[in-house]
Amino acid sequence: MIEEQKHRQDRHRRDTAGGHVLSRSPRARPLAVVLACGLAVVVAFQVSLVAGAPWGAAAWGGSQPGQLPAGLRVASAFSAAFWLLGACQAR
Repeated sequence: MIEEQKHRQDRHRRDTAGGHVLSRSPRARPLAVVLACGLAVVVAFQVSLVAGAPWGAAAWGGSQPGQLPAGLRVASAFSAAFWLLGACQAR
């Protein structure tokens, strides 16, 4: 029983790299690239809101048409950082 657990742990160590489990599915890599690209679009949208783009009607429930007020720009900056982190994890 102990040998079996040790074997599983060793196999898990070999199957991981940098904390990310290496997938054996041939479809996983292209899907991860699509996910990362989609999240990059979301990050670009949030960054443009922070920079003052007049797309407030399309963000944060549409409550602020035009440019976002300072508080929502800060929230968009945090949102952009969050989605960027997600995009980096989707590799």
